[in-house]
Amino acid sequence: MKPSTWKSSGGIQIHYTKSPVDAAFIMLYRFENGQEKIIKRDILIRRETIGVIDVEHYEIRIEQPGEHKGTVILRSDLETAYMDPEIQMIWSGELAFPMTHTVAKAIE
Repeated sequence: MKPSTWKSSGGIQIHYTKSPVDAAFIMLYRFENGQEKIIKRDILIRRETIGVIDVEHYEIRIEQPGEHKGTVILRSDLETAYMDPEIQMIWSGELAFPMTHTVAKAIE
């Protein structure tokens, strides 16, 4: 029996519009079982800017077929914030974006 081949495509985007402050984040994915995986570091959002944070499918990397529930987390990155002179106030919270996605077996 040959190994299964899995195919992943797509991704998600987090759009932001005119943040009231400069902010620094780490992006994580929290699996259903509570484990977390860091996806991106050093995300800087500048005050009054508009932008998009892309999460590519391969960054989350779930290969088990079926429906999966998880949460994309933007957690305050205190280390990056302390080093950036434009960040005047540091918030130590997180923003959570619950999601459901499906992994299907690739067509061979």
